[in-house]
Formats: sequence, structure tokens, C-alpha cells
Amino acid sequence: MKNLMSMKKVYFVSICILLFVGLTAFTYRNKLGLTNRGPLFSDEFNRYIGFEFVPKYKIRECVIQFDLRMDKFNNEYIKGMNNAFYRYVSYNEPTVGAIYFDEMMDAVKHDQFDKGYTARYELLFPDQCDRKDEIFNSMVSYAKDLNGEDFSITQVSADHIKWDVYVKKGTPSQQEFRNYNGLWIDSPSYDPGYWPTFHKAMRGDGKALFKMISFQNEYNYSGKHLYMSLAEHFLPDGPLKDQARSGKANAFKQMSPGGQEQADKSIEYLKQQIKRYQSE
Repeated sequence: MKNLMSMKKVYFVSICILLFVGLTAFTYRNKLGLTNRGPLFSDEFNRYIGFEFVPKYKIRECVIQFDLRMDKFNNEYIKGMNNAFYRYVSYNEPTVGAIYFDEMMDAVKHDQFDKGYTARYELLFPDQCDRKDEIFNSMVSYAKDLNGEDFSITQVSADHIKWDVYVKKGTPSQQEFRNYNGLWIDSPSYDPGYWPTFHKAMRGDGKALFKMISFQNEYNYSGKHLYMSLAEHFLPDGPLKDQARSGKANAFKQMSPGGQEQADKSIEYLKQQIKRYQSE
């Protein structure tokens, strides 16, 4: 179980990062997460998130839950299923956007791992939610083609979904993982100004990059540092650039050692990505 949780951190941290630092989660993971089939996230997918995506649906319209059953627990297969789901969306349905896919720990039913494994998962679609069943079936077929069929997946009917975990009545942890960053129009954190600003920022608009700082959580020092750094780089000389430079230094001091180590690589990669978009 410990290995499974460790794996989940790898696959879902990028989605959580999106809440605060935008496209970096995808571009940086693209760079570090190459597989023998190429980048996990396609350029078309990154561009859709960076330049076009806006929330259109309520979260209830976008939820799929399913039960995964394996005769014997296989952590590597679950990692492969994660890869397959993300890869299918990225290359075949990029306008679905940044899916969220995770085991529902409050609904897990574990047998002894040497005898079998059953768990309930949730899959949230930010976009194309009117086609979610069709797309989900294709994702499952793709995962089986890549990883074999030593498992079964049964979609949970809408009548049996516990909808209360998707509304504001939930605990802080439920809110953190199920209502983040305004990906749906009824998310508690939905802000209609976020995505237009984000799209301008990904085009290298210095003022938009600076404004993105205002969307960051109070304690998200990594997100603040990222946008301060990018704003400093793309803004012309002047008071706003000086403010970004000062804010960048202050945010860096508050970051964890691990965050500090990765910061320069993330920033430099995204700088080059933005410059490439500007030159097209």
C-alpha cells in the first residue's frame, strides 16, 4: 500500500501543481517523464491548457467512478494504467484537458494483496463532459491494449455515486482534491478571471504573469516564486519589474529545500516554452 501511495504522489502531484503554477506541471513533467513512447503529454494538449481551456461544466456533469479489480495486486500495472489514461487523453482527446484520476481512499476495499485487490477510483473530466462515457470506454480499451487484461473495470452508475463528496459540505481535504482551481463553473475556487489571465501569461505577457501571483494560495510560495520570476523576466524595466524581483527573493526564502532545488529548472524550461510560443 505504501508503494501505491508513493506512486500516486508521482502521478497526481502534477495535477495539484496546475492549481497554482499552471502549465509548468505539464511542461516540466513532460521533460522529466519521457517514456519509450515519447512524452506523456502532447504539444497539442499543452497548447489547449495554455491557450484555450475555460471551465464550461458543473462538476456533477464530469464525474466518473469505477471499480478496479485485480486477481493479484500489481503496483506496476496501476502505474501503467495511469500512464495509459493520461496518454490516451493527451494524444487522442486533448480538449478533455487536465483529467484528475485517483483512488478514493474513503471507498477502498482491499482484500489480502496476494489474493486480490479491489478499489474504487474517480476520474474527473474538466472538458468534453458530455462525451465522458464514450471517452472513458476508449481509455479503458487503450489501457488494456498496452498493459494486458489481468484486471476488470466496472463503471459505477450515477445512481450509486456519493455526490456529497463533490460539494462544499466536504472536509478541507475533500475540497483540496475535488474542487481545486476552478476547473468547473461550480467549484468553490472558480474565478472567471483566472483562465484569460493565464492564457495571456503563457504568451509571455509580463503584466499577466505578474497578475497570476494574485491567484496563488497564501502559502503557495513555489507558485509565487514561479510567477514572480517569469514576470521579472518578461516585464520591461520599471517599478513592476522591481517589485517582481523583490517578491521572487522573498518567496524563495519560504520554499522547501526540495522546491528550491527544482525551481530554476522549472522556470528555465517554461521560459523557453513561452519564448517558443512567442516566436510562432
